[in-house]
Amino acid sequence: MEELGLVRYEGEDLSEGIISSSEAIIAIRGFDGSLKWWVNRYDPSLADLDLPVPVRVNRGSWEIELPQTVGHWLLTAGGIGASAYLAKAAQKLAERDFDGVGIKDVFEKAFKGMKTAIRLGVHLGGLSVALVKRMAWKDENRYVEIENADGSTIIVNTDHYRAFLEMPSGRLSDLVSIFTENRRLVVLSPDPEEEAAIVEFPQRSIFVIEDDDDDDTVLFPELEHGDHVKLDGFVTRGNEVANSIGFRYLDHILTCYPASGSIVKYKSLLFAPCEIEGQISREDEKGKPVSRKPKIIFSNLTQLKIFDAGPELNLD
Repeated sequence: MEELGLVRYEGEDLSEGIISSSEAIIAIRGFDGSLKWWVNRYDPSLADLDLPVPVRVNRGSWEIELPQTVGHWLLTAGGIGASAYLAKAAQKLAERDFDGVGIKDVFEKAFKGMKTAIRLGVHLGGLSVALVKRMAWKDENRYVEIENADGSTIIVNTDHYRAFLEMPSGRLSDLVSIFTENRRLVVLSPDPEEEAAIVEFPQRSIFVIEDDDDDDTVLFPELEHGDHVKLDGFVTRGNEVANSIGFRYLDHILTCYPASGSIVKYKSLLFAPCEIEGQISREDEKGKPVSRKPKIIFSNLTQLKIFDAGPELNLD
């Protein structure tokens, strides 16, 4: 295997390696967005890269590649350029790809973290830490053994597990969403000793967050208009134009607006587990408090520490 990582869609309906353009856009967007989340954990200066993702078509499969020469690839393909600072930082990392920790290392760690999250989701049957029945630390806490409800276990890198706990539930949704009953997703890294992450069609619902905007059901009726609340969840997106954030609470995305000021000051909390404090609004477009989906006018947004390490961790 010549790539740092490979995402492959395979199945009967891909016998000629053909995938629709709309599906391709969703898959590439999912790969790009998911990988960037993990890249940001290791080097935030690379988080805004515009990735020119290579795609390969083979008979029976459709693949997205992360090349070994990722540093040279990004610099020559025009991926760098969001700012002079970013270009300078990335240039230094690309130069170190030949004799030290550089872009290649960051992306390799990021890809392995993404693959581990997929393996954990399949292993647990969901993305909630509540599904972990037992944990055991291994090799001076650098690895952790995770037991699921069936009593089976897998061993993963501790930092990858930490990232899994912090990962917004919908982070892998696009990557997995283009499934049909005749397809599966295989995620591979070059180390032959590392197990592939495989998602079959019945496991699609573990990762895919369905849009509930067309549902007429009143969402969270216990959250009444005017209530003061403190809720735990994840910040999933930010919209500077609308001055709003998306807040994932119990598998639904709520739109939230700051009571004052701009959301820009909360940029560092994007994709982070947070407690939000504010007032519930159910005003509809006509100003009446009858909206089926609550909004939050928030006064405080603070990051949560949801990972209890137990013993002191050695993450080197």
